[in-house]
Amino acid sequence: MNFEEIKNLKKEAKIEIIWNDAVNHHGWKEKTSFSDNVVNSVSICRTIGYFFGVTDKLLLVFQSTTHRKSGKDFVNNVFSIPKGCIEDIKILK
Repeated sequence: MNFEEIKNLKKEAKIEIIWNDAVNHHGWKEKTSFSDNVVNSVSICRTIGYFFGVTDKLLLVFQSTTHRKSGKDFVNNVFSIPKGCIEDIKILK
């Protein structure tokens, strides 16, 4: 699914996003001790949530929602994923 298709998703559609996150290698180490596997590593993440929106740079999903008697809707745990990190997006049922 591409970002043009994502823009047309209905709000609160359940989606799965596969994306790459940064990896931290902490501690003092000699520069020469880093192998190509370490230098080129990323963390492959899987996020499942409800579509909240898309901007020029980000895909927004949320974890929970509530529809209150007052007529106001609330969302919780809004998560922003940079578009450049996204590998795949699927619509879930």
